[in-house]
Amino acid sequence: MNNLDQSILLSAVEDYRFSDFDTAITSLEKLHQQYPNHLKTMRYLALSYKDNTQLNKAAQTFQAWLKAAHDVASQNKRFALLGLANVERQRKNYDASIAALTTWLKIQPGDTKTRINLGDVQVRNKDYNDANDTWRTILTSANANDAEKAAAWYYKAWVAYLQGNMSSTKTFAHTSLTLDSKGMYAAAAKQLMDAPPLKTTGFSATTDLGFFYNSNVELLPDILRTGDQGGDAGLQADIQLLWTLQDNSIHYTFSDTTHQERSEYDIMVHILGGSWAFSKWQLSPSLEYIALNKEKLYQAYALNIAYNQDNWGYHYAIKSKAYSDSYGNTNVNLSRLGGLTHNIGLSQSTDFQDIQANFTADIISEQTKGDITHDKTDDYTQLSLTAQLVYVGTSDLSLSSSIQTYTRKYAKADTTALLNPASNTSRSDMYLNIAASAIWKPLTDKDSSFIVDISYQKNNSNYDEATVNSLSIKSYDAWKTRISYSKQW
Repeated sequence: MNNLDQSILLSAVEDYRFSDFDTAITSLEKLHQQYPNHLKTMRYLALSYKDNTQLNKAAQTFQAWLKAAHDVASQNKRFALLGLANVERQRKNYDASIAALTTWLKIQPGDTKTRINLGDVQVRNKDYNDANDTWRTILTSANANDAEKAAAWYYKAWVAYLQGNMSSTKTFAHTSLTLDSKGMYAAAAKQLMDAPPLKTTGFSATTDLGFFYNSNVELLPDILRTGDQGGDAGLQADIQLLWTLQDNSIHYTFSDTTHQERSEYDIMVHILGGSWAFSKWQLSPSLEYIALNKEKLYQAYALNIAYNQDNWGYHYAIKSKAYSDSYGNTNVNLSRLGGLTHNIGLSQSTDFQDIQANFTADIISEQTKGDITHDKTDDYTQLSLTAQLVYVGTSDLSLSSSIQTYTRKYAKADTTALLNPASNTSRSDMYLNIAASAIWKPLTDKDSSFIVDISYQKNNSNYDEATVNSLSIKSYDAWKTRISYSKQW
């Protein structure tokens, strides 16, 4: 590195030390392009990225530093491994953070401060057994001082609190305070001593009452749509009962939607389900009963299996639906619509300060029973994508927006709907839903919420007026606005 570039580097380091991260990054990125293996440049570039919350770039730079400096002194490795661990913890990539900390502790097993950080990440990752092993190592170490042992006892108290063991929480927190009553964990330990139990076990209930206007109520359900667009206002009432035991739960949900003028589109939903967690796995069975205009439409049995790793999730669900064989006054047989639905997908969640970004992708396959007239014409395969942004501005206000789109392709043509059955045109849909929501919690009652939801949905289908009979048109659009009040007990 020539004298001019060394001067630029020193200036960039000063910019970093005075928290002018943008200026430091601009200079350091240029130097890094010229000197890709210069360790000091990479060091301060990684630190600048980290402190400027450019976490992906920070992680990549720390990893590049380790690759370029594999044979340097241990203390420099400590800087990179702990910096990488800190970044991965901020990104909620807890396994990667644990791996970096563990790598350093193999080099320097007596580094108690780093071992405390390891235990912290293990708790965040819900690796409680591994965390307790970490605290045991600290508490039995001859090198650990009282402040470090106080930290270990505090974290043991935190784990006990998260697991609902209030007796151990108070005992461990008291031990921490006895060892170090004025240290960095003292205030938190005192809070744990007086903290009310978490609602890890017990019963809770949520009620929600809302008024809505839908510009096209006849979309619901799609199978009974007449092809004419008609709007209506109405009320929607929801009740959810939840019983929890640690990470497991049983829930019942009731939802009743009534329309002011179009009572034939009133929908009632009953869902009884449970959720059982096993480490990073979650198993959720459920039973559904759906009524349209006070008559049974269908019932369903479903099972969802989910696996969560850091900020990624993977899920598979299977649902068996059985439709009524004598629906309505005319006893319409809808049993042909029953069958199995398979859903496999993945999700990802990322935090950017006060904003959380969520993304979900699903592949859905529905297989129906069909009948002589409709031989699997209602079977379809669907690719669905959903993106959501959630902004928590203050403790009493949160905003969210989402966009969902899917492409759906049906297996066979519906000859009962086509104007020209010989054309053998199978149905295909392109769907879009854009939604926004605002939730406000009054400062005087944090268990209450006022919610405003606005959504727009549009479906473009090849089953339009030029292709099918007017009663079978599947292209539509609709606006829906809903204002509701929610209360939790």
